[in-house]
Amino acid sequence: MKVNIYCLYDPTDCKIRYIGRTRKPLEIRLIEHISKSKYYNKYFPNRNPPHKVNWINSLLKKGIEPKIKKLIEIKGWNESYIFETSLIGKYKDKFNLLNAQDRGIGPESRITTEDTKKLISKTLKEKYEKNEIKKKTTKLFLFDKFGNLLKEEESITSTAVLFNTTIKAIISRIKSKRSIDNIFISKTCKLHLEDYLYLYNYEKKEIRIFSTFSEIMEFLNISDFIYKKLDKSKKPINGWTINSLNPNLDKKEIIIYKEGVEYKFNSVKEASKHIGCLVYAVYDLLQERIKSVKNYKKYNI
Repeated sequence: MKVNIYCLYDPTDCKIRYIGRTRKPLEIRLIEHISKSKYYNKYFPNRNPPHKVNWINSLLKKGIEPKIKKLIEIKGWNESYIFETSLIGKYKDKFNLLNAQDRGIGPESRITTEDTKKLISKTLKEKYEKNEIKKKTTKLFLFDKFGNLLKEEESITSTAVLFNTTIKAIISRIKSKRSIDNIFISKTCKLHLEDYLYLYNYEKKEIRIFSTFSEIMEFLNISDFIYKKLDKSKKPINGWTINSLNPNLDKKEIIIYKEGVEYKFNSVKEASKHIGCLVYAVYDLLQERIKSVKNYKKYNI
């Protein structure tokens, strides 16, 4: 687990006034500090505001916000606590830090009350309206089952609306590389085929992407055993190779026999077309795993 040790400082004199730690993005942690200070008296009327809150509010009255800066990244929540307390102890008097009394290690994930959530939400809305911060969006790219780019979506939300589903469902499909209505969703404008299940037709130079193994087996009309065999050997079947753009085709001369007649071919592909069989059957014949294919044999007996 990575934890950021950070400081809050006055932008007018660049003096550090607070040292803290968080697992959240620093910009979010800063907004939490500002929100809690800005609406502290409203949501906590029976409490005396701490020095940090008074300091932040004094800046806000001047139209200034405190700045946040990452000091160091520490691995481990307990380890980050030790480092944080050592920094506070070292610089508390030098920088007149506003850190309150040490309250211990604290939980890894703090429980945010409903009141705190409301004040954070209110501050965020105000900043969005003033264009002080912009919502982060992730562009997504939609591809058909042939790998062609269909559309570019501005965000995960807009993609969820397009497919009439949830954001969680979209994220799940991106991670699993599975399609929605035969449409694949990617964060990149070009599909990295090694991350997907696909077939490549070396004759037509055509690619087809699939969501599951069973879809490929159904398309090729093969069994699970044959699928594993072909996926490992990268031999073509009916012109298609599984998860490979480089079919393993022999280019050497092939000689086989039928009823004493010799037949010569320039490749396994050419031989399989002549015989009218699958390419892998010719491989099995040449490697003597089978004796014949439609009366064609490796040796003239």
